[in-house]
Amino acid sequence: FFGSVFSLSPHPTSPHPTYPAFTHPYTFLSSPRPFRVGCFGVVRCAMPRPLTLPEDGLTGFLQLVTQLNSFDPTDYLPFYVGKVCVGMVQASFATMLKGFATVFVITEASVRLHPALVEPADRTEAVADVFTLLRDTGMLPEWRGENFPITVHWSDPPLFELERTAHRFLGMRSYSVHVNGYVRRTDGLCYWVARRSQKKKEFPLKLDQLVAGGQPVGGNVFQTVLKECEAEAGIKRSLSETAIPVGTVSFTCEVKGQMLPHTCFIYDLELPAGFQPILKKHIVDEFLLLPIQKVCDSVISSSRTQEWKPNCALVAIDFLIRHGFLSPTTAQYPELVASLHCPYAAGLTTVFSTHGKLGLRPTDSPVLGPHGTPQGESPPKVSISGGGGGCGDSARGGASTGAANGVAGNPPNGFHSLAREAVRVLDEG
Repeated sequence: FFGSVFSLSPHPTSPHPTYPAFTHPYTFLSSPRPFRVGCFGVVRCAMPRPLTLPEDGLTGFLQLVTQLNSFDPTDYLPFYVGKVCVGMVQASFATMLKGFATVFVITEASVRLHPALVEPADRTEAVADVFTLLRDTGMLPEWRGENFPITVHWSDPPLFELERTAHRFLGMRSYSVHVNGYVRRTDGLCYWVARRSQKKKEFPLKLDQLVAGGQPVGGNVFQTVLKECEAEAGIKRSLSETAIPVGTVSFTCEVKGQMLPHTCFIYDLELPAGFQPILKKHIVDEFLLLPIQKVCDSVISSSRTQEWKPNCALVAIDFLIRHGFLSPTTAQYPELVASLHCPYAAGLTTVFSTHGKLGLRPTDSPVLGPHGTPQGESPPKVSISGGGGGCGDSARGGASTGAANGVAGNPPNGFHSLAREAVRVLDEG
């Protein structure tokens, strides 16, 4: 047995072809035709069958991405720390900050952190004092007790730190982790989803990944995965440690007059057939184990029903693509893949203020009306609150409802033209 295992040929798509395939668990789970290790060595799994799509193919997915990336950048001012643009501030909120001249310098063209604030610790304290006062006077919501780092790029040291709730008012990029929990069965792959608690302040009763959470200051991404797995679904560390990093999705949306650039770190976690997540009070109302076709259908319809928390729907689309459930031969496949990686993830927020209304509609997607829906249709509201299992298994803790309280920006258009324009701006310095 050991001789046969250690003489295995390398995986043909392994990034390290000199290593045997069994040393790369990532290729087992995420390659189009993954290997599985058993008592008789390595067996190549069959290609997954592409899912059944509606007549308009991937249009529903693209509409969902388009709705999430809807905003009007002309309503915002760039926010600078030194010479670096780190966010975008809604113009009316910038007016509120004029009363704090020792912390913020406000002009018609920009919002800047006061140049006298040089050290990260001093910046953190000064900005926290301002936002705490605004919170205490009822102008901002209550804190969540979790600081987010303020950086230009993910790997940069923080310029300062800011409370998670206040973070969005300066339009700065935030990060989160999402864990795709799934089970392989003889009748196909099933995907665990969580229905958010009705007591959640944001997106109550919407569908979410099995585990997801914000990435705070301190600790690495994988440590956040382990913590959230235990906190949200009661997943033991011995199991959560097998989660595999598989990439990111990025987007920029507008919620309640705040621009939210965001990047989701994605992990895949294959679970045993008998696994059952543990309901956590005030976090999840129910867990559902759904056939992958039903997951696909619910995500497609979410552009109308708002059943999914929008960013979690993007993570689910990414899962369907990576695991081969969406065929590259389908029209608009390249555009859908590209749309999950918004170019603003590269720190190009200065393009907003320089070039006005730039949007994100992939060039070949349907012609959309003023709210990101096909012309002639009534626009759905992009839900910021409100709220079904399979397969058929569930762990219930509450009821299911639906509501849509809307925010919508101007229609995105020209994903690729924005990327080209951003490159041109950078080339011109």
